[in-house]
Amino acid sequence: MAKSKTTGLTRAKRLGLSHIGFGRFGKNGKATHKLVNGQLLKLSKNQTNSPKNNVHVRKKAILRAQQQKVKALESLMLVQKSIKKHLAKKPRKPERIKEWHAMTARYKARFKRYKANVALIEARLKKLTNTGSMQ
Repeated sequence: MAKSKTTGLTRAKRLGLSHIGFGRFGKNGKATHKLVNGQLLKLSKNQTNSPKNNVHVRKKAILRAQQQKVKALESLMLVQKSIKKHLAKKPRKPERIKEWHAMTARYKARFKRYKANVALIEARLKKLTNTGSMQ
């Protein structure tokens, strides 16, 4: 299956097409071909002119990814703030220290997840802005 996918991609490159998104390829921001099961298929006139293949869809996807990044960064900052507060309240009673360490580990795991989420969103945003032409 991987070979058929790469053959469709190499054929698109050979034709001088750029990746627009959602498995579609074209020139100047207009989709002319589509990758289906590793095969590069030419789109009909109706499919080519549809709004889904338009540059505006790509711009909306970029805007949506930017909004997701802002929300993810805000939640990451909240978790950082919570961790700082938690670390400042280290208990003095020995019976509470074990519980405190467990909570610290949970906070650190949550922080790691949120940080990974931000990285995924940044990668998606980079991919959206770098591929295809934006005119």
